[in-house]
Amino acid sequence: EISSYSPSIRAKKYLARTFQTVKLADSLSARENVMLHVRGQAGSRLFAAVALRLRWREEERRVLNAADTVLAKLSVEQLALEPSEQLSFGQRKLVAFCGALISRSAVMLLDEPFTGVDLAKARLIADNLRGLANEGRHVLFVEHNMTMVAHIAARVLALDRGCLIADGLPGDVLGSNRLAGAYLE
Repeated sequence: EISSYSPSIRAKKYLARTFQTVKLADSLSARENVMLHVRGQAGSRLFAAVALRLRWREEERRVLNAADTVLAKLSVEQLALEPSEQLSFGQRKLVAFCGALISRSAVMLLDEPFTGVDLAKARLIADNLRGLANEGRHVLFVEHNMTMVAHIAARVLALDRGCLIADGLPGDVLGSNRLAGAYLE
């Protein structure tokens, strides 16, 4: 139960989020944007950065290597040094997803993670999402690509105008008459 915690504490300790409209620091490279999401870095506080310079350098190398590993998981390691402002929409989505992955959050909230991403990269995202479930992490995502929903989700909640119209296993929900009626009206 985390509802009693402030939003900043929830975000720091438990949640990672991606947005439908990607939010990256455009002046930073793709790698640097991913590195921003690593929690508890030694250099994230001024005193630690100055007093623990040697530790900070080691930590920086560790974080850089971790970012490169996550970028490679989604086959976008070639984008590591690219300024984020020069990335396509799909590439920006992948970098944002890498940031969520590297955060090691217990819960990931993803808004249309497959939109704007080619099929090969969408499959890599799907594989990583299934891997998170195997690690005991939780994913809640909003998605209109029903093929990907059926492929990944253990449970589906379908909404129509903000109201729950179906809840259950992907095959049951996606094949329901109520869902078809809501989207074919």
